[in-house]
Amino acid sequence: MLLIMEVYRSVEQLPPFKNAVVTIGTFDGVHEGHRKIIDHLKQEAETINGETVIITFHPHPRKVVSSAILGIRLINTLDEKIELLAEAGIDDLVIIPFTEAFANQSAEDYIQNFLIKNFHPHTIITGYDHRFGKDRLGDYRLLEKMAPVYNYVLKEIPKHVLDEIAISSTNIREALIHSDIETANKLLGYDFFFEGVVVDGDKLGRKLTHSLCLLCGAIGLISVSWVENKYMLYISMTGVGIAWASILSMPYAMLSGSLPKDKVGIYMGIFNFFIVLPEIIASLGFGWLMKNVLNNDRLAAVKVGGGLMILAAIICFIFIKEKKNEMIDEAEVAKLEILEERSV
Repeated sequence: MLLIMEVYRSVEQLPPFKNAVVTIGTFDGVHEGHRKIIDHLKQEAETINGETVIITFHPHPRKVVSSAILGIRLINTLDEKIELLAEAGIDDLVIIPFTEAFANQSAEDYIQNFLIKNFHPHTIITGYDHRFGKDRLGDYRLLEKMAPVYNYVLKEIPKHVLDEIAISSTNIREALIHSDIETANKLLGYDFFFEGVVVDGDKLGRKLTHSLCLLCGAIGLISVSWVENKYMLYISMTGVGIAWASILSMPYAMLSGSLPKDKVGIYMGIFNFFIVLPEIIASLGFGWLMKNVLNNDRLAAVKVGGGLMILAAIICFIFIKEKKNEMIDEAEVAKLEILEERSV
């Protein structure tokens, strides 16, 4: 049976829950550590024939109560979090708008007028370090003290689970910052993803004034496009094909970017020569190799010809490396000329 998670964005929308088993948290990333809490939540709800309810906040509480906004790096957007919690099998997700007024209510009001009044929880599952209310004076001990007053069951998330969640969240963020997707995916328990809205750009592609496609036989395709202004030539390169195509595109890859317009003709002529040279070598060499050396072994001929092309590309690479710093310096001078002209 397909279960659909209900999402509520204010307490005014809430229905009367049936034996609500409640937990509270940001659940950023909804990673493997969080899923241990979710599994515990689902087990408790199944035992009492109740509903699983997660309370989370938006925006992140630290953006409201902390001045260190720039230090917050969230793994998921709100919509992504909703999607992941729905996939985890939660019955109800309640997203509370986190405001200064909400943060400044007393801990007792938080329990009585927020948790009890709106959720009527049968069970609350939370960690020993959960803090709430003004100045974060509310804690697990206060929830424990009020449990017989409001007739709910309080269950503690073990410290080692909370420590694991904190470590996992930090490690996931660090892995993503350093582009270590494999580690992030392992800790998340799913392939990291992000979503966004496709919007209109500046349509600069329509202004490309020149383009060039180099078809490298069976090797692949190299496409070079460029757009120019008074001073500069802006070049972009795309290579499609197997490894040889990438090797053959090295000169254009190194050339990609901005160059002084008055020098481009010289560089382009030299680089074009080295791009075409491997093709010439391969074309002239295949026939002779096939007949006189390789006894018409086509596969061997392709391998040897490919080696010759790679050799020519390496020669080109060495030449470009020597010229690279000179090209960069001249590009910077040209850019400064543009800035000086604009400031006048």
